[in-house]
Amino acid sequence: MSSHSKPALTFTSSKQSTSQLHRSLQNKQHSAAFRVSAQSSLSAASEPAGYAQRKSDTRARGDVRTLAVAEAVGRDLGSHEEEEEIEANTGDERELPAFDWKAHWYAVGVVQDMDPSIPHPLTILGQPVVLWYDRNEAKWRCFLDQCPHRLAPLSEGRIDEEGRLQCSYHGWSFEGRGACACIPQAASEGPEAKAAANPRAAVRTFPISEAGGLLFVWPDSDPKAAYKAAYSRLPLTPGVADDWMTSHYARDMEYGYEILVENLVDPAHVPFSHNGVGGINRKSAAPLEFRITRMDHTGFFGRGVSGSFAPNTVGGNEFLAPNRFSYTRTTPRDDGSESNFIITVHVTPRGPGKSRVILSTYAKTLNEKKVKTGLLARVKGFNFRRLLFRFRPRWLTHLVLDAIFDGDAVFLRGQEIALQTTPANASATSAVDERGVRKVDAPREYFMPTPADRFVLAFRQWLNRYAGGGVPWAELGVPELDVKLTSREAVMDRWHQHTTQCTTCSGALEKARTAQKALWVAAALLVAATLVAGQAWGPLARGGLVSLALLSTAAGFALNGLVQRFIYTGYNHAK
Repeated sequence: MSSHSKPALTFTSSKQSTSQLHRSLQNKQHSAAFRVSAQSSLSAASEPAGYAQRKSDTRARGDVRTLAVAEAVGRDLGSHEEEEEIEANTGDERELPAFDWKAHWYAVGVVQDMDPSIPHPLTILGQPVVLWYDRNEAKWRCFLDQCPHRLAPLSEGRIDEEGRLQCSYHGWSFEGRGACACIPQAASEGPEAKAAANPRAAVRTFPISEAGGLLFVWPDSDPKAAYKAAYSRLPLTPGVADDWMTSHYARDMEYGYEILVENLVDPAHVPFSHNGVGGINRKSAAPLEFRITRMDHTGFFGRGVSGSFAPNTVGGNEFLAPNRFSYTRTTPRDDGSESNFIITVHVTPRGPGKSRVILSTYAKTLNEKKVKTGLLARVKGFNFRRLLFRFRPRWLTHLVLDAIFDGDAVFLRGQEIALQTTPANASATSAVDERGVRKVDAPREYFMPTPADRFVLAFRQWLNRYAGGGVPWAELGVPELDVKLTSREAVMDRWHQHTTQCTTCSGALEKARTAQKALWVAAALLVAATLVAGQAWGPLARGGLVSLALLSTAAGFALNGLVQRFIYTGYNHAK
């Protein structure tokens, strides 16, 4: 088979044993890092409502690997002896190469919220990069955030008049493919005139792709990496089409990749950590029945839903290694339609104790039947949630998500430090391997007696079994995590972690501040008009002006609260 061919994964019988399917799947997937097509004759009788439609949509897009794995391995691994069960049921595996953290697509930004007129700095796996929009090619670009001249950060530069990225230190400009286009200090004749064409004058570039409203970067600048990236699928959410209602949110976190993913695969914390946010209430906490149905080097898949959904809701939960986790919820309706809701979170490791999260929500009703009914029936059946989802301002959704992530921040940073400093994981040299991975045995440090923690355990097992225990920071040339406890203000700093990077929220903040100033100016003018009028106006008119002035002043101060929500509010779990 040539390197350009497209191998197929074919499952010929639903009666074939799980272990055989699993071994076949792993062997063929491992040798096929490129595009994969799959066919399955597994019975649809056991598929949850809505799954067939999403499967059809997903296959139409060519993104079928996830569904093939979920279909092929159907045996439950969940029990109270979760670790032993997973060990016994993941199937025989051949020796796999060391996990390459750079050989994956990572979500780095929400296109709608990124200003195309300025460069955007970011760190991925310890590498400083800069994202910028090349208007000449109508594409986003990703460069190493170092000018080849004197290594100054290109993210401090600008987009010049020719649409190129210009270093603001000495004015060198670079075109979209990384070549140097201008060295202002070079003479127009002689050897200096050829300096810009020298390969050393070019900036290192990284593969970048835009899809589904997100930007993805392949954090390897090796020329061979571009070919591998081109034939590797983006970690998109399966089954989502353009007509789904979609919302995206991005934020930088002051805690690491491992702790963040662990938190995102843990629905049990939601009623308590986020009590009072968006209608969440700690009284809704209940036993959660989760089970793992598949684990291999590509991630894991599980079943189960939280108690906040309707009783007949079917849920699927998938971790696509190393950076995407999706919750899929399908609820059948009396009219035969199916309400589908998906939350996908992408996690990008920035450095030790630092990560970026992009949260996406998708909603759609499938098989909806339009039936003519009376006015009363239409009012009763009106979907107010859909209306709210479609017309609620994006900045308001982002503020709610700001509060959600604030609710976890202190817990996760404290937990991360505790794991690094416990006696079993002490910061002795022997606790760090040659790749810079700290030997943290989280499952042994934690006490997790209920099925609610199964996804947490599954993630830690995947990390230890297939990914070397964590991101190898020393191998990537990155200093180890500073375990000093960060202040609450730094951990929950909405301004730097989200608002300054989001054109939606920074724009809303600017409008709120403008409105605040206008209200105070109006209050001052109303008071001045009252004083100037004096006795010429009756008491009723003067009283009306004073009342309006007070209302304007009060409204201006009320906007202080909104303004502050874009910057920092803290979080009080004792309430």
